Amino acid sequence: MFVVYTSSAGSGKTYTLTKEYLKLALASYESENGFNPQYFRKILAITFTKDAAQEMKNRVLTKLLAFWQNQDKDLQNIIAQELGIDTETLRKRAKDTFEQIIYHYSDFSIGTIDSFTNKVISAFTQELNIPSSYELDLDTKALTHNAVDELIAKVGSQQADDVTNFLLEFVKNEVENGENWRNIHQKLAQFTGELYQERSRPIARKLAQKELKSYHQSIKALEKLIKSYENDLFQKAEKLLNFIQSKGIKEESLYYGGKGFYGFLKRIVENQDFLAEPNKYTLETLDEDKWYPDKSKQKQLIDTYKEPMREQLSYICHKIERERETYVLLSAILKDLYKVALTGEIHSSLELFKIKNNLVYIAETNEKIAQIIQSEPIPFIYERIGEKYQHLLIDEFQDTSVLQWHNLLPLVENSLANGKFNMIVGDAKQSIYRWRGGEMEQIVNLACASLPEASHAHIKGLVEMAEIHFQEQADAKSLLNERYETIRINVQRKNLDTNYRSDSKIIEFNNTFFSIIADWRQTDYPLIKKVYDDYFRQDVPRGKEPNGEVQIHLAEKTEKHNYDEVTQIKILSIIQENLQQGFEYKDIAVLFRNKSNAIKVANLLKEQGFEVVSADSLVVSADEKVSFLVAMLKVLENSENVLAKSEALYLFFKAILKEIPTQEQNEQIHQIVYDKTASLDNFLQFFQAKGYFLDFNYLQSLSLYETCQEILRTFEILEKHQENLEYIFRFLDWVMDFEGQNQYNLSDLIEEWEQKKHEIAVDIPADSNAITITTIHKSKGLEYPVVIVPYCDWQAVPDYKRSVWIAKNKLENISEETQNLLPEYILMGLKKEHLKVLGASSQEEVEKEVVENLNLMYVAFTRAVHKLYIISRNGGIEGKVDKWVNFFVQNLQTAGNFQADEVQENRLFRFGKFKPELRKLKATDKKPTFVLEKLLTNKLKRILK
Repeated sequence: MFVVYTSSAGSGKTYTLTKEYLKLALASYESENGFNPQYFRKILAITFTKDAAQEMKNRVLTKLLAFWQNQDKDLQNIIAQELGIDTETLRKRAKDTFEQIIYHYSDFSIGTIDSFTNKVISAFTQELNIPSSYELDLDTKALTHNAVDELIAKVGSQQADDVTNFLLEFVKNEVENGENWRNIHQKLAQFTGELYQERSRPIARKLAQKELKSYHQSIKALEKLIKSYENDLFQKAEKLLNFIQSKGIKEESLYYGGKGFYGFLKRIVENQDFLAEPNKYTLETLDEDKWYPDKSKQKQLIDTYKEPMREQLSYICHKIERERETYVLLSAILKDLYKVALTGEIHSSLELFKIKNNLVYIAETNEKIAQIIQSEPIPFIYERIGEKYQHLLIDEFQDTSVLQWHNLLPLVENSLANGKFNMIVGDAKQSIYRWRGGEMEQIVNLACASLPEASHAHIKGLVEMAEIHFQEQADAKSLLNERYETIRINVQRKNLDTNYRSDSKIIEFNNTFFSIIADWRQTDYPLIKKVYDDYFRQDVPRGKEPNGEVQIHLAEKTEKHNYDEVTQIKILSIIQENLQQGFEYKDIAVLFRNKSNAIKVANLLKEQGFEVVSADSLVVSADEKVSFLVAMLKVLENSENVLAKSEALYLFFKAILKEIPTQEQNEQIHQIVYDKTASLDNFLQFFQAKGYFLDFNYLQSLSLYETCQEILRTFEILEKHQENLEYIFRFLDWVMDFEGQNQYNLSDLIEEWEQKKHEIAVDIPADSNAITITTIHKSKGLEYPVVIVPYCDWQAVPDYKRSVWIAKNKLENISEETQNLLPEYILMGLKKEHLKVLGASSQEEVEKEVVENLNLMYVAFTRAVHKLYIISRNGGIEGKVDKWVNFFVQNLQTAGNFQADEVQENRLFRFGKFKPELRKLKATDKKPTFVLEKLLTNKLKRILK
């Protein structure tokens, strides 16, 4: 059986996964006593974050322990009944299984998909042509920048004349197009990152097979075609303008003057606007013979020459009608073709860098596995790791990439062929990670494969999604079809449709909001209706009293405040209101679509005296003790670094002495650092005078980690400054990881720190009483009693910012001769003017972008337990609607759906009224705190004696 659970927010998917895992682990199997306490070894459960994997491990172990101790009787009874055993037998099995997991914890296979993939890769290094002592690289940015450095380093070398000349042409082209040529490195690095995305890698391999000279010929041919169109259009428009002027015909005497065909011609000639299209007045001139207004004083003169004017104007308009779309397309292709042409060279640079540094990049691990398993009927690759899993449970399936799923597919097929249970849990409405490879259509197609009348069509869709990755393998498609046939005959769809998280009014609001939006946009974007189908609506748990509140605030600028300021005032007002109602800081979360607005509001709340926890506040480099430690390391690395010495002395006062330096102390710092007689001895003597003795010679004899320990010990940071020590410990973990990569140079450590210090962060402390400021992406899977979603003014149309790969044979309305000039795939920006010639594949990308845009709103709206506040921009209520929230409000006013309980003149719409007495207290795990009273470290010299 292959069960596809389609879930919704707050519907208990983790509970369901845990229950199914326990049923498998505690069931009867063929053995001497009918039960095998080590059967957990045959279960593989996959999640997508380390935290989620750890949470599920904890849940399984906690439940087993609870059953053993005769607790959690409700779940005990459910599992015992479904297994057909009594509770006493269940308790005995739980005890035995718990003990076996503890004694064989490494066989407890609940983890991330990346950790499982790496396990497979480690067992298969020889066949995959990977160094046995490889290092797995997770840093895309560093890899791409290093690869581009390798490429640019070739410039000027005798062996790379083609690369040198091509890059010079690239720079010249950028300058001619008004671009900053200094950004070439950044553009190539960004493009390299795109090449390494999962969906781009098979395309990159094909493009890399074409020589640079061939691309050069294509570029010149395209430039010739583009220039031909521009020259012909310019010459014909200029000729017609000169003709009109030579006959003495005035602009104002012609039909609509500068707004008519005369203005259209001037746009082409004077502005060289070759994207210009004839407007309705120009077309009326040709189609309806309208050459002048009734009041024109030159009617007779214009009538005399209108036929030659008609001939020339008709030629121009027909040329634009026939060729403009191709011109737009070729211009857009040419813009990115220089980067595309460098695909082969970039690929070579990447491979060279990885070989030099013994690296395997994490994005290619799935691809390497796929190259084997898609051509092996019995994928022995999984047997190599010494595990024979009989059950596969996958969480957050909507975030699974195509390759990740198809690499697991053989395990599922083999398991199903043996009559074993498998399951996936996913929610297409919470698919917001397409940029990371997640494909919402996989869960949609798998769920719909259970429908007899449509199963084959959806299976075909799944095969087509995978084809691009296996097109070089002749038997891959046939093998995929066989595996999916096994899936099709075993698949069952089940829905988790009860929301145990949110209050009833929030559930009702979201049901109504997203059904209205889905119905509105389904004609333009059918995928919306597939994602928000008949199963998406959620039920309120039985017996739960009605409660909850939703408010929509439509903000608009006033005489005193702009939209930003009005929004921020509303945020402050909402927070104050909820604090007065008894909510604490930790109960409130403010969610943002982009980080810039999050930073802006976080700073505002801090200025207003609110306790705030945000992504920036959790960055390790924000901690003054860590900054002091790093400054001391910089001085140790270079005693002439006056900036580091100055920073270390200043932070010594703030972080160690807990005081702000006085003017006299600032002058002392300046003298120690910048005086003509300043030296390292002066610097060290300052600390000695305060009772802190540092031996720099001794520090230089230690490892990097021991150096950090010794500085911490000297300044008694762990003993006497115990607030926020998680930042120090996270920094020490990072230093240990750095040394674990066989890097022991202090200069390299400091350089690496400067590159990554804004990325290294601690987790939110469990006992933190602060308002959460975060992005919607990072809030996924979490819940908050009060949620505020400001700047919720997202358009209901795509913003067309993305670029996509399009196969040249998919282009429409383009000649075969022109098509032959292009590489097999082209990179194109998703812009409105491109869609007509890009064909169905571009529309598909646009549609996915629209749905992901809506999904972000769904994730944000479903985080709330008791109260949800939506702040959007006012506008679009009357007339044209281009924003999701505005359309919903308009629908409320005109269609009468889900009427607001309160509507205020200042555009406030309230749904429901929160009842404080029914408030669910936010659970906080109380964990014991261990105070480190003494740092137990010894000097290396003492150890060696």
